[in-house]
Parts: sequence; structure tokens; C-alpha cells
Amino acid sequence: MKVIKIYLKRLSKLLIFCLFSIMVIISIGLLLPLTNFSAGQTYQTLVINNVSIIDVINGTTIPNQNILIQDNYIKKISTVPLITNKNAVVIDGSNQFVMPGLWDMHTHFMHHSPELHFPLLIAHGVTHVREMGFGSPAEVSPDESILMSLKDRDQWRSQISNQKLIGPYISTSAVYQIEEFGDIWDNEDQIPPFETILKVFTKLEKSGVDFIKITLENNPPKEFFYDIMTAANQVGLNVVGHKPRKVSAIEASNLGMKSFEHARFIIYESSSLRDTYLNGSFKGKGTQDEIYSEMINSYQPRLAENTFKAFKGNDTWYCPTHITRRWEARYDDEAYINDERLKYVPYLLRTLWNIDAFMLGRKESSKVSNDFYKLGLTITKQAHEVGIGLLAGSDSPDPYSFHGSALWDELLEFDKAKIASKDILKIATIDSAQFSNQQTQFGSVEENKIADLLLLTKNPLDSIKNIESLETVIVHQQIFAQKDFTIMKNYVAEIATSWAFTSAQVWLTIKSFF
Repeated sequence: MKVIKIYLKRLSKLLIFCLFSIMVIISIGLLLPLTNFSAGQTYQTLVINNVSIIDVINGTTIPNQNILIQDNYIKKISTVPLITNKNAVVIDGSNQFVMPGLWDMHTHFMHHSPELHFPLLIAHGVTHVREMGFGSPAEVSPDESILMSLKDRDQWRSQISNQKLIGPYISTSAVYQIEEFGDIWDNEDQIPPFETILKVFTKLEKSGVDFIKITLENNPPKEFFYDIMTAANQVGLNVVGHKPRKVSAIEASNLGMKSFEHARFIIYESSSLRDTYLNGSFKGKGTQDEIYSEMINSYQPRLAENTFKAFKGNDTWYCPTHITRRWEARYDDEAYINDERLKYVPYLLRTLWNIDAFMLGRKESSKVSNDFYKLGLTITKQAHEVGIGLLAGSDSPDPYSFHGSALWDELLEFDKAKIASKDILKIATIDSAQFSNQQTQFGSVEENKIADLLLLTKNPLDSIKNIESLETVIVHQQIFAQKDFTIMKNYVAEIATSWAFTSAQVWLTIKSFF
């Protein structure tokens, strides 16, 4: 017994020493300044000569066009050369194609997104995002949290607009998520009264939240979902995300849910086992592979078609985020898990990705996961044929979903679903602008629209993969060329692994949870 006490005493001293050492290391790191970078060229007047315009609305190319941009707006598009003042910036668009900027319609930001994510988004032509939120509205985020706060978002929007920060348009933003009763009030075991939900949503609407994101996968009572929909409709906020199992996708759409996220939920709804899924009694045989296998074998195309017909009638949109299932199918592929883009991912996030892989409970990827992922592609093709609104989203920073380039990956998934390149371009531009009710300002290359443009050396209508020929990004009255892309990518790679940044992330994580 005495030996054990001595051992425990030594062990406690060792733990105290280790914790103290870690805190000293973090403290020193916090004293180190974060690096910064400079990229891009500002302009007041810009002319792009002899360029081919990609008409994303009609899926055609309009050659030999000249574009005049002044004060961030497209003032004139002409087939004849445009005469401007001597201070105008001129770009020779010969052998290039101009198209509107890309929209990532399912992504998440954090407190350090301006350093980690914004440069990568711009370097890949992603000039608009729908930010899907983290955290709970019941928990008032501190000024400095690992999560993004309303204060962060509003400050970023202002700084980006005033060219003090390089980043995309945060076109719409949830900031928070509703996952359980405790996200509305302080009683986690009881459904909040409707008046309380309405009060919370009214406060969110007044604070500038653009929509309500729900993730009700823990299958709460239907009444909670009904009250959420009623309250959101009363204050004028759309509801998007993951409905509870007990409510069918058709019923949720009929109640006004604006968009459904992730292909896996439509697969569940399209199974002959859907009734047991909807009433919460479906448990599968145990492992994820066994559940996936049952869903694949019981898939009924007719059920998916009925769901999508209801979506079309109700103007409900669908954002499949295919790459979130692709990583499950490939995470034992050495080339995949050693992706060179990992250099843009901080150590803390990489650790979380590894934990996610471990939680799958397999030592290697399975054929079942691959088949489940491919079924998602089949269903997206079916949705497109029915004619519902589709959105392209990366769900970054999910495992192996890298901000910016992950949207390129997702567009290639639409290509695998056998959707034509012209339709994929439309989904990622003007359709996303329409969903966001911003189609009069963005989403196509037209006179009187804001100059939010990409220049490519290859025609993306020939192949969506030609998005990768990105040469120039024009956004917020700034021009970013290839050399700027390199500067921004190198900056993110440097800061993601720096001692100062890692210390800041660890410290904010500690502050967020304690």
C-alpha cells in the first residue's frame, strides 16, 4: 500500500509538471506575433479586352467581348474596344474566359478563418459562401472563442468590404445551430415553450442572423420541430439543415424547410425501411457498414422521386455535400490521406480528423461505404432530372474538405453524377445567387451587376475540371493573379503549423469550453 501511495504521489507530480510545461509553451507561443501578408491590386476603373464571356444562365460562350468595370460594377459590355482614362487598369483577355465567382453553399467558419480559410477561398475563385454555423445561440460566445461569433462575422464583412481584409462575400450566415432543447433554453430535458423559441428567434433575426440551421439528428419530438418552423416563419427566417427522423422530408418541405443538407439523409428517406427510420425504431444491425448496407439494399428510386417532386413544388433546395461521404470510402488510400493540402490544416484540426477516422471503427475503408457514397451521386442525378434546386457545398472543415479547393472537388462530384458542365456552372453561380435572393447583383456576367469575376485559360463549359485553369480573381475592387494565389497559399501553410498560431488555437479552445 505504501508503494502505491509513493507511486501515485510521483505520478501526480509528473502530471503537474507536464501541465505546467504545456502552459509555459502555450504562454510563450501567445507572445509571438502572427505573421501577415499582402496580395492583390486595387483598382477604380478596370477594362478586360477581347475576352470570351461564359453565359452561365444559357450555357453558352460569347466571344470577343470588352468589359468596362468602374467602382466595383460592370458598367458596359461591348464588342467594340472601350476608351477609358489613362489610370484604368487593362487586362488582355485574349484566349481567356470570364465567368462569375463560385459559391460554396455549405461551409463553416471559425475565429481564425481570416488567416486559415479566407486566403484559400479567394485563391480558388470562391468569392461567396453560405456559412452554416457552429455553436449554440443559448451560449453567448465570448469575444475570443475558437468558434465564430456574430461580432466576428460583422467585423469581417465590414473589413472585407473596405479592403482591409482579403476574403469572400459572406452572403448568408447562420452563425449558430439548433441541435437540442438546451440550445434554446437552460433545460436540456424539456421542450421549450413556443414563446421561448419565438423570443430566441426574434433576437437572432434582429442581431443579423440570416437563417436558422437545425441539426436535429438526435430525433427530438415532432412538436419541437413544428414549433421551430412556426417561429422561424413568423420572424421571417428560413430553416435549413437536418430535420428530425420522426418527420419525413416531404412533411418538412411542406412546412417550409428551405434546404436539406447531405445526401445520406435522402438515402435514408428513399429506403423501403423508411417507416422504421422515421419512427426512430430503425437501428440497423450495429455497425455503420451494416446500416449502410441495409439502406443500399432497400433503396427505392420511386421514394426519392416522390421526395424530390415535393421539393420542387415547395421550392425546397438540396445540397448533397458528396465529399463528406467520399472520405469514408477512401480514408485508407495512402494517396488520399496524405493529400498535399494537409499543409493548410492546423495540427489541432488534423487531430480531430484522425479521431473521426478512428470512430468509424474500421481499420480500412469498405466497399459498403464506397457503394453508399456512389448511391448519393445517383440520387443527385435523379434530383437534377426532377428539376429541383441544387446547391454545391464543401462542408469544410469536415475531414479532407479543404476550404477553397474542396468546392472544386465537389463540382467534380457533380460531374461524376453525370450532370453536364453547363448545369454544374449554373448550380455554383446564378442558382446559388437566386437561392440567396442576390441574383440581381451577383451570379452572372452582366451590365449593372457587381464585378465578381474569374478569368480562366480553359473553357469550363467544355469540362468542369477546367475551373482549375483559374488565372485571375476580381472581387471587392481587387485583382488577384497567379502570383497572389501563391502568396496566399504559402501564408496559410506557414501559419497553420506555426508555434504562435497553434498556441493561439489551443488557448482559444480551452477558453471556449471552460
